[in-house]
Amino acid sequence: MNLILIDSSEFIGNTVRLQDRRAKHIVKVLRSEPGDDLKVGVINGSIGIGKVRDIQKKYPFCVDLEVHLEENPPPKAPVDIILALPRPIMLRRIIGQISSLGVGTMHIINAARVEKSFWDAGIIERENHLEHVYQGLEQSIDTIPPCLVFHRRFKPFIEDYFPTIARDYSAFLYADPGNIPLRFACC
Repeated sequence: MNLILIDSSEFIGNTVRLQDRRAKHIVKVLRSEPGDDLKVGVINGSIGIGKVRDIQKKYPFCVDLEVHLEENPPPKAPVDIILALPRPIMLRRIIGQISSLGVGTMHIINAARVEKSFWDAGIIERENHLEHVYQGLEQSIDTIPPCLVFHRRFKPFIEDYFPTIARDYSAFLYADPGNIPLRFACC
């Protein structure tokens, strides 16, 4: 965790009390002490410094930070991704990696080889994939999450939705796994 990510609703004035996995990370991994400065960021907001004011080093872990925000998050990469829905366990990993790369939007679509049961997986729900998005942002020192859009039907996506967004791109790159080695083509 290179950045402690904070939700704006957690603020009381300019202080934040952490009592979850972030507090555990600060205590166990970073081994912070009162007075230490940590890199913090507000989800969809600025990045700055959190000064440790108080810390409880035994379970339940608790850390009080005094937060000073001073810089804007890095700009998003001018890259969006369209991905056929993978197995749920792989989607968890992919979401974290995509978030850490600074991708703006990820369209997850249905395709011929996508198992119908994958669409019933819990990871599709926003509250279940946000943890993976936030972990990717923490690794990349970013606060702006990618937009994840799920398209359950392929044909409406390609025929109706894709033409409306296609004009926003100057190039398209697609990977064709049908041939080995993997081919890339630019349209």
